[in-house]
Amino acid sequence: MVIFKYMKQISNFFQVLHRRSFWAFILLFLLIIVPVWIFSIRAEQKRAQLRAQDSERWLELLGSENPIYRDDQVGGGTPAETVSLLANAFSVGEIAQIQGYFISTPDGSREGWIPLLNHIDSQGGFPIMAAYLEVAQPEPDGISDDYFYEYIARDAKGEALLKIRFIYNESVWKVYEIYK
Repeated sequence: MVIFKYMKQISNFFQVLHRRSFWAFILLFLLIIVPVWIFSIRAEQKRAQLRAQDSERWLELLGSENPIYRDDQVGGGTPAETVSLLANAFSVGEIAQIQGYFISTPDGSREGWIPLLNHIDSQGGFPIMAAYLEVAQPEPDGISDDYFYEYIARDAKGEALLKIRFIYNESVWKVYEIYK
């Protein structure tokens, strides 16, 4: 009979320990997951804010009636047409031709794109870029007003392979950002 008395106390001890472990786990979970979740939300808000600032900057440049932007006719009448033209240019592999689809600086230069294009070319990436552009689809979250459009190429798992943002200069759609 004495044995049963001690077994009941031992059983109660483990039940209390189990409840404490459960609450300790919940507390630890909250201390880890909640800050990570808050950080990810804030990081996305920051990215959205930076995209909005970037968009405003480009609209200012385009709205300045700069003839270099206004008269630039290399590109498609729609974002889809520009994607197709750019895919063909990457297939051909001519940096000067590819460069024409990218937005220029206010002085008309596209020299800033050359290091990126040279890097892609040195890695043998022009055919890969062409293939990505052929499967790229409009990204609904990247479309804002009538001046900005985004395409994204995804793999079979849905992972982003390439993101490309376009800006409209009142006559054609130009690439102004390309990233993974």
